Amino acid sequence: MLESRLQPVLREITDSRARTREELESLYRKIVSAVLLRSGLGSPTDINVVREATGLYYIFMILIVTMAL
Repeated sequence: MLESRLQPVLREITDSRARTREELESLYRKIVSAVLLRSGLGSPTDINVVREATGLYYIFMILIVTMAL
């Protein structure tokens, strides 16, 4: 059931040709929502869950950049 509900969102993400800041922000929100739904970490409508997930992403990216130096 979850897979069938996620499929259209995943298709929008993979087919996206975002160029403007607004389009990129919308794409980012869709990616975060899809990851939260797929992983079962929490609801993408819960701002605390979204903040935690995006915070972890930024920490992960900082670690990757630091390791590459």
